[in-house]
Amino acid sequence: VHENMELSCAESDLALQLAGTVPSRVYLPCFGTGRHIPRLLERGVESIVGVDLSPVSVRQACSAHSRGPHVQLLAGDVRVQKPREPVDAVFLLGNSFGDLVDLRKLRKFTAAVVEPLSARGTLVMDYIGEGYLNRCSGHERTRWEVLFHGVEAYDDRIPWYDPKTHVMSIGVTVRTKYRPQNILWSGLYQKRILREAEMKKLFASLGITMNPVGV
Repeated sequence: VHENMELSCAESDLALQLAGTVPSRVYLPCFGTGRHIPRLLERGVESIVGVDLSPVSVRQACSAHSRGPHVQLLAGDVRVQKPREPVDAVFLLGNSFGDLVDLRKLRKFTAAVVEPLSARGTLVMDYIGEGYLNRCSGHERTRWEVLFHGVEAYDDRIPWYDPKTHVMSIGVTVRTKYRPQNILWSGLYQKRILREAEMKKLFASLGITMNPVGV
């Protein structure tokens, strides 16, 4: 997904559309490789501040995007490292919300992410919500064609959901495209699933009105 510029442009355009305007100063928490940055600048965003936990991703983003006065990219924990000045918008893209499955930590993360917003600022984020849970009931597999360290491969993912913990687990297997028996990588990641009422309560406690779009 980090090399899919068509998707990155579409996500950036949608974020700006949902924001209702082109904000002057944007904060990108968990920006990854910075794949949204070129499109946001192209659409008229004047300055971007980004913070990401992965030094590898930050180095990759810095090599691809100028670290001049318009783009400042920092390596660090977004709960600690934050923009020094208020921003007009926060764009939390790439389904990063929910990566902290501990609800207390997720609340602290959310509070930190919205803290730099100006009084009339806007947060736009995507997340895996309850509408996705139907896929988990049947352990529906999704498959993506990807490049894995330069090798053409299939990325197969199977989700399942534990209603007791409200945690969705996603098993990932990456196989060589032309020899599917060759497994290049396998692993597991998890997401905390908050239902719409829980999401509204969380953001209301932070003084933010939530307007969900989609399912």
